[in-house]
Amino acid sequence: MKKLFAPDASRIGRPDGSAQPDAVGVEHLGGSPAHLVRDLTGLLGSGQVLHRLSDLVRYASDASPYRLLPQVVVQPQDAGDVAAVFDYCRRTGRHATFRSGGTSLNGQSQSDDILIDVRRHWAGMTVENDGARLRARPGTILSHASAVLARYGRRLGPDPASADVATIGGVVANNAGGMRCSLPRSAYHCVAGITFVLPSGTTINTESPDAESSFRKADRIGRRPAGPSCGNTRR
Repeated sequence: MKKLFAPDASRIGRPDGSAQPDAVGVEHLGGSPAHLVRDLTGLLGSGQVLHRLSDLVRYASDASPYRLLPQVVVQPQDAGDVAAVFDYCRRTGRHATFRSGGTSLNGQSQSDDILIDVRRHWAGMTVENDGARLRARPGTILSHASAVLARYGRRLGPDPASADVATIGGVVANNAGGMRCSLPRSAYHCVAGITFVLPSGTTINTESPDAESSFRKADRIGRRPAGPSCGNTRR
């Protein structure tokens, strides 16, 4: 008689067939392609372009079980830098992906082309209206923001398990919630205003009186055929 909990030896171990190699291919040993490094360094400056193989491998993984090696990693300092990368994508047919905390369980913060790190230069926050409002940059860690608001007896609505690592930009982009977060407190419901960069390179501030007209104008311009997908927002 077969024991109920006896292990099935045939189902233990590596499955049949060739395994996916874990080593980086020899074609990547030199790091990023030289022309890509040259172009982006000219746009952003040498200190904002990571191109060594060790850099690429470091950014190839997130909290998911997947791995995708980027061609290059850039660290823009402001919205103008982001717009410049978008313009480069349109002109060259490349695509870009945003990465901040890297807490995605689905591989959303990985890219096989240009990876935009919006954590390095994008932290910082200001408390307004006695804690009723927080103006924060996208690279601000969620738990840091809640710790600051705790002095006013408040906290942000989203409460994902990754709050000690996840950043506000990724939380908003994914409409994060969490075990203690009700629907009225989800990320989307907590946003009063936002400044964002369109793939066309246009920067929109929703708190500006002319935000809607600016968006409509930029949207018409952005509909011109050209386009690679260069504005994929990820954690």
